[in-house]
Amino acid sequence: MRWVLLLMAAGVVVQVFLAGLGIFGGGGFDRHVDVGWTVHTIGLLAFILALVGPRTRTAVVGTLGLVVLNTVQIMLSGAEAPGIAALHPTLALAVLALALRLARATPRPAS
Repeated sequence: MRWVLLLMAAGVVVQVFLAGLGIFGGGGFDRHVDVGWTVHTIGLLAFILALVGPRTRTAVVGTLGLVVLNTVQIMLSGAEAPGIAALHPTLALAVLALALRLARATPRPAS
């Protein structure tokens, strides 16, 4: 599960880059949207792995919270009020931080 969470965190960083491309004339936001849904799917995968893997409260509750936070973050992009929509990139930072925190808290497999 650790690698899935790290992949999600990397996806958020890619999202920031793609948003920058969209803002500064490197194309539209289509790639940003596509990768965003991929990042969300990766979060769902992390939650499923938390349920079927060695279950810990931190893993299950944390990944569920991550999926909920990411879902809210995505929904904010369509808000009509600019002040609310501006929370979309702000919550992306929270998604990044939580994914990294959960990856760090995930026990490493015994070798």
